[in-house]
Amino acid sequence: MAYDNLNRLLSRSYPTSADNITYAYDLLGRTTATNKPAIPSATSMTMPDA
Repeated sequence: MAYDNLNRLLSRSYPTSADNITYAYDLLGRTTATNKPAIPSATSMTMPDA
């Protein structure tokens, strides 16, 4: 893991480089960007009839 001078996480490395994550911050310390692997997400949900 890598940190900046304000102790904010800048990057996290994993054995598989495709899983590495990087972060960027604005002047107020808010996370403005992340570079992380795509995570499959649900595009639809079917609910059972009540």
